[in-house]
Amino acid sequence: MPATITKDMTLTEIIDQVPAAPDIMLDYGLHCFGCAFNGYETLEQGILGHGMSEGDLETILRELNEASEDLPTLTVKGITLTERALRKIEDIQEEESKTGWLLQVDFLKNEQGDRDFFLDFIEAPKKTYTPIRFESITLVFPTKAVKSLEGLQIDYTTIGGEEGFRFVTKKS
Repeated sequence: MPATITKDMTLTEIIDQVPAAPDIMLDYGLHCFGCAFNGYETLEQGILGHGMSEGDLETILRELNEASEDLPTLTVKGITLTERALRKIEDIQEEESKTGWLLQVDFLKNEQGDRDFFLDFIEAPKKTYTPIRFESITLVFPTKAVKSLEGLQIDYTTIGGEEGFRFVTKKS
């Protein structure tokens, strides 16, 4: 179900729901996704605070909502993989001659209590890992963590010229 983005949502909420949001904001010269206040400032406050008009707000809001609708996803065991991420994993597998290999997903909790994720191609899973198949690829997760990862969305994004996988935990 696509997100409904409103002008009253915080920038962090929007970025969490629409992985393309930073790219859209950059197209308008907004760097709000990197601002220390993005967890407190609404989209409307950010746009109007940068001297943009109500018309700009409506345009950006429309683009954000369109981007949220254009995000095909696959969800298995409560973990969501976007089509973009799936295709990127397939591309990397092919480039590295690892087609058919599994992608092991591990994480550590950082000082803020958030998870830092790590990815590595492996030929066979360890006994303490659970494989989850998404179309042509299989991700393996630590078995003891699978339940706690429900609501996790994995996407592949480009933000400010930097590319990478993005892991966002959706709150139910």
